[in-house]
Amino acid sequence: MVDVWLPYGKTDVCVRVPARNFLGSIQPKEKTSAADAQAEVEMALKEPIGTKRLSEIAKPEHKVAIVVDDATRQTPSNVMLLPVLAELNAAGVQDENITVIFGCGTHRAVTAEEANRILGEEVVQRVKTVSHDCKAADLVYVGTTQTHGNKVYLNRTFAEADVKVLVGDVGFHYYAGYGGGRKSVLPAVAGDETIKHNHA
Repeated sequence: MVDVWLPYGKTDVCVRVPARNFLGSIQPKEKTSAADAQAEVEMALKEPIGTKRLSEIAKPEHKVAIVVDDATRQTPSNVMLLPVLAELNAAGVQDENITVIFGCGTHRAVTAEEANRILGEEVVQRVKTVSHDCKAADLVYVGTTQTHGNKVYLNRTFAEADVKVLVGDVGFHYYAGYGGGRKSVLPAVAGDETIKHNHA
């Protein structure tokens, strides 16, 4: 038997594996953070994978909705947003045509203090910011899921935007496997009933 110790909460748990079934263990490589996170974001915007640059997609007359995580997540949105705004401005989009939506899902609205912490004061002063309300009366019906026939309602500002930008991170989720990415739409800016029927 081989004793394998696994982290579990604030302790470790021993799992005994028969030697014939134990192929080995893999240890993660230590990874350091980028020296300049904002420069990394700028590089990613200049060299996107599988798509055009945001400055090539957006047009001066476009309305843009940017979804960011709410106060329950520790995403460094303040590091990512200034380069995103610069890229949109380079396309001719004016700040008054940009709305940052806090993707609250079913969570409470973001406070003014939290907005400044999440986005940084400069962003809060430059563009319109709103917290998504999953029970808002003006949600937009965008379709029905094929598998279960669930009606999908989304935030009106997001649904009606010409360009939709999701700013966030993808990381491990304690029961869903991974969080982030597509979750910046559902549940983040979806209606309450849509979330109840589609969010595990």
